[in-house]
Amino acid sequence: MPMLLVISTSVSDDLVVAKNGLSLLPQSFTTYTYKFLLGNPAQLLRSYGVTMLVTSVGTIGGILISSLLGYALAHKGFKLRGFFVFVVVFTMLFNGGMVPTYLIVRGTLGLFDNIWALILPTMIIPLYIMMFRSNFASLPNEIMESAKIDGAGEWRLFFQIAFPLSRPWIATIGLMYILKYWNEWVPAM
Repeated sequence: MPMLLVISTSVSDDLVVAKNGLSLLPQSFTTYTYKFLLGNPAQLLRSYGVTMLVTSVGTIGGILISSLLGYALAHKGFKLRGFFVFVVVFTMLFNGGMVPTYLIVRGTLGLFDNIWALILPTMIIPLYIMMFRSNFASLPNEIMESAKIDGAGEWRLFFQIAFPLSRPWIATIGLMYILKYWNEWVPAM
């Protein structure tokens, strides 16, 4: 059913669809959309290239930052852990909304008309941080302690022990990041 709506809308006039809404049967049949796409293949390829770039950079950066934050929040020796867990959970409950996000991205960060405006605002997702936190908290303490005895620092513990042991979580959260970035169309407007 959704695919039929997409096909019907693709061969309908934009103004008629905006006025009357979606319909299973085409309204005011036109092939303008297909003429535009087939007449300008470079634009279509460039659009897919930008989408792939945003998706790949956002996914890799999001996994790296979220896993680092989750690891820090799972670390029992981190003194401000309770405060930062509260901040992460609080931002999960209360979202700023579209207008404040736009004002921050444009005004504070100065990312107007910049590809980073598509990547940075949603790179850190509180739910994914908490998922990584629960994963790292469930890792056996004995492995970490034995690595510390062997002289491993926190960075080595993370990148050589905790991160590789978290491959299923990385794959799952990575897939969610990919879907989020690929399906996002509002920020590009």
